[in-house]
Parts: sequence; C-alpha cells; structure tokens
Amino acid sequence: MEDDPTEHTNDALSVWRILRENRDKVLAALREGRFIALHLSTWGFLDRFAAFLDQVGFFLSLEAFGDPRQSPSIHPFFFSIVMTFKTLLGYDSFNVLPTTLFRSTALLRLMGFNAMQIKEGFNQKGTVRPFDPDTLSQFLQSRTQTHYLRWHTDVVSLWRRRKLLTGTFLMDCIYIGVESDRYEKIGRQCDKDDGQLLRKGYKVVCLVNLLPNHKLVAVAEMVFPLTVPDLTCGKTLISYVLRTQRSGFIKDLVMDMGFLDGAWLHDLKTRYHIDVFIPVKENMCIVADAIGLARYERVVWDTIRESPRREIALFTDLTTWDAAKLPLSCCLVRDTAPDG
Repeated sequence: MEDDPTEHTNDALSVWRILRENRDKVLAALREGRFIALHLSTWGFLDRFAAFLDQVGFFLSLEAFGDPRQSPSIHPFFFSIVMTFKTLLGYDSFNVLPTTLFRSTALLRLMGFNAMQIKEGFNQKGTVRPFDPDTLSQFLQSRTQTHYLRWHTDVVSLWRRRKLLTGTFLMDCIYIGVESDRYEKIGRQCDKDDGQLLRKGYKVVCLVNLLPNHKLVAVAEMVFPLTVPDLTCGKTLISYVLRTQRSGFIKDLVMDMGFLDGAWLHDLKTRYHIDVFIPVKENMCIVADAIGLARYERVVWDTIRESPRREIALFTDLTTWDAAKLPLSCCLVRDTAPDG
C-alpha cells in the first residue's frame, strides 16, 4: 500500500490518510530494500521449514560445527545459516548473495543478524554487507570432509532422538563433473579402447532415509575421486554410519547393482541384522534358479500393473549364491508387452 496525497482532517488532533494499492511501487521498494520489516499474511513452505528446523534444534547444532580460525570476526554460525538459506532458496553461486539474500534486511533479521551487522558488517573487508561472499568461501574451504561428517552425524542423532527417521534407507552414487584441472583429488575416467577422456570429477555416495510419505532425507554423504569403485565408496560410508550411529539404526537397505558383493551382504545381515534389497546380475546362478522355479513349479504371480502388464513372484530360501552364505528371498519380475 502507498500514501495518497489526499488528507481528511477529522478534527484538530486527528489526521487520516487514504491508502490505495500500488503493486508496482511496492515491488520496486522491495527490490531496492526500502522497508524496515516484512510481515507476511500467510506462511509459505520456507517459513514452515525454518520453524521446523528451529523446533528440532537444527540451528543449535550449528554451534558444534567448529572453527579453526584464529580470532575470527564472524562466528561460524552466520556462515552456516547463510549456507542453509542459500540452499533453501535455490541459489547456486556465492556471487549472487549480495544482490539476493543480502539485499533482504527482513530475511537477514530473521536469520539472526542484528541491525548493526546488517548495516556496518562484521569487518571492513570488501564493500558487501554483512560480509563478503569470499569470506564464506574461504571458511568452507578450511573445513574438511571429516568436519562435515561429524556435524551431520550430530544432526542425525538429533533426528533419531526426535523419532523423525524410519529404519529404511537407500544408497546410491551420484557424479559431479568438472571442467578445470585445478580441483584437488579429481578422478579421470577414460575409454577402455582408445584411452580418450570421458569425464573427470568426483563421485558422491549418499545414504538417504525413506520417510513414511515417500520423501527422502539425506543422512550421510562421502566424496571420492570419480574412479573409486561404487562398492568401495558404499562400504566406507556404511562402515562410518554403523560406527557412529551403532547397530539398529539401519534395518532395511536398498542399493543398486554397483554395491553387489555376497560376502559384504552376509556381514551386514549376520553382524548388523540389516536386510538388503539389491538387483543381481543376469548371469548369476540365483537368477536361473528363480526362473526355473517359476517355469516348473506352481508359482503365484501377483499383478501390480495392468498396462503394460507387470507381475511379480516371490521365492524364499534360495541358496545358489555361494558368496552370500545365506538363504535368500527373490522377487522375480515378469513384464508382458502390449502385443503379448
């Protein structure tokens, strides 16, 4: 709303102003930062999510993030909170912070900055207030993977105490490609035939929790050079999670074929009581065993989709995978094309 120059005087002591809507002027004022505070009529997702983080103690957990710097002028909490909102708002670069997040006085106040920090900044480095994005970048570069893992472990322990997680987890690897050779510890993947470089970068193994509403929440990640095998990445991550969260945290683990290893699956089941669901390779004996049972025995096929038709059959006590050294259950999938 904006002021209208028309004024109506009711008496000598009261002055009334007529307000009219002017959307363009309001938006222009917001873009230029010409406002004291922002009060929304309704809560959006970010508001509710920020309240949720506060309720479960997420912001308090940032205190344990640590700081290796000597006599820092900016507490690491402010770096962590800026990174949190940068991610929530979808900003993919530090360079956009001065013209986006740092332009919103109201949002900075909600994030914990006081008026002096917003106006004057924490120090005289650069011209950006409350601090220069380069300072944030330098702080993050001073952190090692161990620091992030320890902090994330504390957060997950907090979630467990709040009973926010289930016992079902999924693990997979994702790839981060880079163009420059200046990055540290990158891996290079080359073609086996002609040796031509296919890609270079990193591999990130992620463990996520499957919530009752089918949403996923990440509970642990590790970064490796791109050429490290998936199985090595997965074993390292699961070993760390089981060591820090202890037995009973993971009850069901869904993985893809890259983590296929009978001896490891045997160890997960017998030592940690983890049930694993994983696809097997087409040339393995256990696949032929299951197909043979489906052909020559009375097997019940359950239809889970009509068009195109998909059916599944369940088998138990299969023992033809010697490396696993366990009786296994198998879900066999049969698809029927539209032409039959």
